[in-house]
Amino acid sequence: WRRYAGWYTFEITRLLPTPKAAVGAELARLIGTPTTMSRRALELIKTNDPVQIGVALELVEFALAAIDSTNLSDGDKNEIHLARAQVLRRKQRTETCLMARSIYKAAAIDSDKAVSKPRDVAKF
Repeated sequence: WRRYAGWYTFEITRLLPTPKAAVGAELARLIGTPTTMSRRALELIKTNDPVQIGVALELVEFALAAIDSTNLSDGDKNEIHLARAQVLRRKQRTETCLMARSIYKAAAIDSDKAVSKPRDVAKF
């Protein structure tokens, strides 16, 4: 079935790709921290334009990929994960393909689980 589905990389953004020109234009305007990228992604999903929602998913995935290569606080990391979950849920709601909707939902749940909980300092 993979031959016909065409999704081999298991990168969530490659499932149903957004035109690279749209992503490239947005990134050229952005240049910021991963948190800035995730905040822009949240702005884009408010447009309800399917292409812009796809661009938002690309941006938030780039932000997530940059987490380990930057010195972000736990709060910033959590913000990126929460933004990713929100973008994925919006993408899920706009998608007509059942398989894609399920994959977006699973990825959103993964981001929810990745949010670190504040530690109770009194326990130490």
